[in-house]
Amino acid sequence: MLAITVVLVAFGSSASPTLRSLGGPGRWLALVALWICAALLAALGRHGPPGRALRTLAWPSGLLVLLAFTSSGYSVLPRLTFERSVTLAVALSAAALLGYTTEADPRLVRLLLAAIVAGAAAVAVGGLLLWLVDPSAAVQGASPGVPARWRGIGENPNTISMLAAIALAPAAWLSMPLRRSTRTVVWLASALALFLTILASGSRGALLGGVVAFGLEAALLPRRTLRRVAGVAAVVAVFGAGALVVQAVVTTPPQPPVAGGGAKLPVRSLTSTGDSGRLAAWRRALTTGDDRPVLGYGFGTEEHVFIRRFRDFQGSRPENSILGLYLQLGSVGVLLLVAAVAVMVGAAVVGVRRRLLQSVPILCLLAAALVLMIVQSYIYAVGNVAMVSVWVAGFAGAGALAWGKT
Repeated sequence: MLAITVVLVAFGSSASPTLRSLGGPGRWLALVALWICAALLAALGRHGPPGRALRTLAWPSGLLVLLAFTSSGYSVLPRLTFERSVTLAVALSAAALLGYTTEADPRLVRLLLAAIVAGAAAVAVGGLLLWLVDPSAAVQGASPGVPARWRGIGENPNTISMLAAIALAPAAWLSMPLRRSTRTVVWLASALALFLTILASGSRGALLGGVVAFGLEAALLPRRTLRRVAGVAAVVAVFGAGALVVQAVVTTPPQPPVAGGGAKLPVRSLTSTGDSGRLAAWRRALTTGDDRPVLGYGFGTEEHVFIRRFRDFQGSRPENSILGLYLQLGSVGVLLLVAAVAVMVGAAVVGVRRRLLQSVPILCLLAAALVLMIVQSYIYAVGNVAMVSVWVAGFAGAGALAWGKT
């Protein structure tokens, strides 16, 4: 059900009208079904009160949901705020129930990671199938200064690449140890599909997230120091070479001359270092949020209160999770989100120190999630393709500590 939810959420944010019509209502039905499955698992495997790590994570997460509902009372769009608060509550409570279940059954952690990877791989392959049927829907056309970019079944090139960056390290972890088996081949193929999706999308945020996650996984594997260093270097080299190859093969779009001369617009690429207009958007979001610095404008109102008047920035949100939540729930909401993320990361770090192998891919997934929080507004948006996966993995990592005390 988790894998199906990942796929249908991706459908709901697709550029294809057909897929969007399926994923629009389907993603919410899938989310409710996921919650029911999580509740049944928790009821069947009940083992007493949740462990300390889960209780610690439940406080900021629960208060974040409570604040979201409370903001309906002062929101600029009360109905929208209430509706999105409901979806947030369902998503986070489902993740918490799955985390609770992992305390009793350690096998569930691997299954949850497998479901996330399976859903992400299905989305990546689905983009290829869409390209065979409708190439214009799967590829965003070139424009002045921007080459053609792969978006698969996503709304834009940054959508599916986020999910790929989140799932890449768990996919590689599931394929180890390398053995001649069908299962290993499937996970390796999934990792390759996710890697190629990131490169073809031209998303620098996803590329950096993938490098950080995959490099961290290479550094955390139980090997000698020299092999770890070599592994990290190999990851950086592979991603760098891939980015250069993509830059070389992508067709440069025609550049119209600038008035008064023959200068051409610079072509954006994976290896370019510009900010894509995000810095100006971040400054605008901060200025707007400062008008309501404590509690914000109401949960889910980010794209409605963020005024977009930029030449180089096309997003309807500031594309930064901290600033996005600052607009919605103010500094109080930001503190609760930071606290929840810190607990998830802390639990994964403790699990790695206790040599819980399942904590390694979870920590790598969260590392990619942190990178993406800087360049995308997503960690609180249930309709985003990566949001549910991040919270499920975070709660699973906290639950795993209960059976890793020795």
